[in-house]
Amino acid sequence: MAKVKGFNAKWNEFYSAFSEALLDCGHQFTKQGETMLLNACEEWLEKQDRDWMADQTSRLRFITDPKSGRTVASEAQGGHNHPWFTGTLHDSISTRVADGNRTVGVRYMPNGGKSDDQFAMDPKYYPLINGAAFGRLMSGRASRVKQNAVVAQVFIGVPYAQIVDQMPEHEGFIREMEVSFISAMEDVFSEQKIKNLIIRPRK
Repeated sequence: MAKVKGFNAKWNEFYSAFSEALLDCGHQFTKQGETMLLNACEEWLEKQDRDWMADQTSRLRFITDPKSGRTVASEAQGGHNHPWFTGTLHDSISTRVADGNRTVGVRYMPNGGKSDDQFAMDPKYYPLINGAAFGRLMSGRASRVKQNAVVAQVFIGVPYAQIVDQMPEHEGFIREMEVSFISAMEDVFSEQKIKNLIIRPRK
């Protein structure tokens, strides 16, 4: 397996992406394999959602945009791997499975945020952020990037994900999420007898 992190510098300016190459271009998934991989994405997102929802404590906090004066308030705080504020980051997480440039399927995190929008600290590009909408936007952009393999991808759509990842209380949470995602995708191939049913040489 090979991983390709990032896609390009312009995208990294706005969100965090991780792509895991599962098969080279000489092979492809059967329909059964596609279903199994999409199910694995759904199960991974459901587990992530449960973990994020369980890891909340009550804490009233405010962030004010210095340019507009707009204030966003939150009553939640999460642990190291679950950076809660309004839940916008949580809502922006999505996954995608692709066979070359063909999108096999996209799955989204269930909405759990308490605010419809949040602003980035630099509102030059996105003054208002809806987590679910950004999740769909970023997973859709991935289809424009040429792939030469069957890949599984995870996205965090909010444009401040990297800033949160550098905060002492959440440092490295993106990498922890990536490791968890890779493990879940690799489990689909854990048994050779199953692997033989879901992969075939590309015609």
